[in-house]
Amino acid sequence: QLIGYHISVIDTFLHYSTTKHASVDLYYLKPEYRKSKIGVEMFKFAERCFKKLGVVKIVNGSKLHLHHEELFKGLGFKATDVIYSKVLN
Repeated sequence: QLIGYHISVIDTFLHYSTTKHASVDLYYLKPEYRKSKIGVEMFKFAERCFKKLGVVKIVNGSKLHLHHEELFKGLGFKATDVIYSKVLN
């Protein structure tokens, strides 16, 4: 039974063409498992996989209305950017 997932894109970036970066696109954990350490372990597992693949930097966003700041700070992430978006109708 699937209880969660973590999906990232690993590639070089235009400004960092000589190093691999992991850009976290989607992650999810069923609500009944969120009070456990499973989410933390999911991110730690992804990080171990990234290291094996030669990734030097992980880029991860968090929505302001549904932020996961405590999780990411606990995993050693630091806020480095602010992203602005606009929905066009």
